[in-house]
Amino acid sequence: MDIMETVSVKIIVPKSRWWKPDFEGLAKSGELFLMLVRRQFLARYQQSVLGIAWAVLNPLAQLFIFWLLFGLILKVPSNNYPYVPFAFAGVVLWSIFSSATLSVSSSLQEQMSIVSKVYFPRIILPFVNLCRAGIDALIGLLLLFIVNACYGFLPGWRLLFIPFLLFAALLCGLALGLILAGPIVRFRDLSVPLTYTLQLMMYITPVMYPISIVPSSLTWVIMLNPMYWVIEWGRWIFLGQAVVFSSYLWVSAFFVVCALVSGWFIFSMTERFIVDVQ
Repeated sequence: MDIMETVSVKIIVPKSRWWKPDFEGLAKSGELFLMLVRRQFLARYQQSVLGIAWAVLNPLAQLFIFWLLFGLILKVPSNNYPYVPFAFAGVVLWSIFSSATLSVSSSLQEQMSIVSKVYFPRIILPFVNLCRAGIDALIGLLLLFIVNACYGFLPGWRLLFIPFLLFAALLCGLALGLILAGPIVRFRDLSVPLTYTLQLMMYITPVMYPISIVPSSLTWVIMLNPMYWVIEWGRWIFLGQAVVFSSYLWVSAFFVVCALVSGWFIFSMTERFIVDVQ
């Protein structure tokens, strides 16, 4: 007697409309997301000599260089605060933004071995790498708290705003990273100028110096940078420095929203043919 076996085949096809992000697929990929986050964490810290200590040494090394150059040699003013806690707030927050941008922008390129073999919502990859940057961010913020406490600055009730501060810095990095993730897979050399561009942006943003030393004719340009407001907000939380609000805050926030939406759609468009550019 012949026994007929019925085999069901499930075909997974990406959405036909590139402009419609795969929210449904993203919501159903929680288990895969957690697995990839764990894989990223183990790959980064277990296979290095110093492990998670790199997340501590990197901002401390930057702080030492900036303190030596700007605080000791050039004697840059710091709004009547000790230079170390003033500058370190900027260094940590900029490092969070920079790390998030580089991590998200390289998310597709790093996982091409998986992307080329298995279909899954590619949009989870930027968020996997964003979590990796988030771990470093938490370590940096804890280190910032300790350094400021050594100088007698305790944020008190302002600590309640730290989650929002972290969210804002990561969101800025996510927005820029999403825009660049697709192009970096096609033009891999873009990751090199991106690193140098972020370093240049750090020097033209009040990270190591106050905006008060910038010529008044140029302050509006700096205030259009969303990270200026994130850093000022961070100094208010950790140092109690007053923040002078202006309409440029809302303009810069609008830029972030536009970049995030544009990045999401650009990513959704490029993920459809990304395997063909290996």
